[in-house]
Amino acid sequence: YFIVYAVTVTTFKVYGNMRGVFSFSEYIWLFLDIFISMAMVWTMTQSRAAEKLADYRPTATLLGPRTVIAIIYPIASAFLTVVVCLRLLWGREWYRLVKPLDMGLEPQYWLLRADSWDPAILSLVMVISLLNTSYVNTYGGDFRRPIFTNVGMNVMYFLGVFSMMWLLLTPPSRFNCVFRINCDTRSSIAAGEWSVLAKFSGAGLIGGCFIGPQVRELQLMLNQSWMPRPSENCLPPPPFTHIYDNLDPEHFPANAATNCYGPHNCFDDELKFMVAATIILATVAHHVFSKVLLHGKLAERIRLKRRDVLEGLERRRRDIELP
Repeated sequence: YFIVYAVTVTTFKVYGNMRGVFSFSEYIWLFLDIFISMAMVWTMTQSRAAEKLADYRPTATLLGPRTVIAIIYPIASAFLTVVVCLRLLWGREWYRLVKPLDMGLEPQYWLLRADSWDPAILSLVMVISLLNTSYVNTYGGDFRRPIFTNVGMNVMYFLGVFSMMWLLLTPPSRFNCVFRINCDTRSSIAAGEWSVLAKFSGAGLIGGCFIGPQVRELQLMLNQSWMPRPSENCLPPPPFTHIYDNLDPEHFPANAATNCYGPHNCFDDELKFMVAATIILATVAHHVFSKVLLHGKLAERIRLKRRDVLEGLERRRRDIELP
C-alpha cells in the first residue's frame, strides 16, 4: 500500500504543480495521513488467519511477479482514471485554467491553491484510488478469513468512499468547503461555524474566503490586484459590492452553469455524473482485477501450472543425478 501511496501522491502532486502550481487542501492531506494511512491501514492488520491452512505458501519474494502486478495495477488505474476525469473537466465550456500565482495569491496561503477545479479532480481520484488499494490488499486470498469478517475495514472503506462521492455529487456546503471540493464563497464563509475544525486547522483557513478561478476575472474587471478578504465578507470593493448577485454569464460561465455564489470550484450536474461513473467503473475494475487475477481461479491455474513445471524440473534433475 505505501509503495502505491508514495508513487500516486507524489505523481499527482508534481502534476498539479506543473499544471498550475496547484496544491491539495489541508483536510485532504489530513484525510490521507490520518484516516487512510493510520486508521484504515491499522484495520488491514486486523484480518484474522483462515481457519484452515492453504495447501501452498504465500510468496516469499519481495518483488515477485504477483507483488509487482499488485503495485503496478492500482498506480496505472489511478493515472488512467485521472486522465479521463481531467479530460472531461477540460471539455466543459465554462472551464478556465487560472493559476493561483497569476492572481497574486500570497505564499502563506499556499493551501488555498486547492481552490480550483483541477486539484478537486486530482484529490477525488487520488483518495478513492488509495481507499480501493487499502481494501483490495486486505482480501488475503486463501490465507485470511473473508474480508466481510473485518468489520473495521468495511466501515472505514464505506465511510471513505461515501465521503468522497458526497463531496463530488452534492451542492456547496460547509462539509465540501472543509475539503475545498465543490465549494463556493457563501459556503466557505459558513464553514467557520464549525469551530472545532476551524481551530484544528493549522493554516487557519476554515471559514475564510474561497479564492476560486473567478477571482482573476474580477481582478481584470476591477483593473486592480484585488483579493477577497474575510474582513470585507469576501466582497469586491464599491461599486462592485453586489456583483456576486448578478454575475455576467459571458465572463463567469461557470457560475451560470452551476448556480454557485461568488468564486467557486463547483461542477455542473453533467460533469458530476460523468466523473462519478468513471470513478465507479475504475473501482469495480480494481476489485475484479484483484479477485480474479490475484486471488481467483485464474491465479490458481497459473499457480498450479507453475507447480507442475517446477515438479517436472525436479524430476529431471533427479533422473540426471541417478547413477
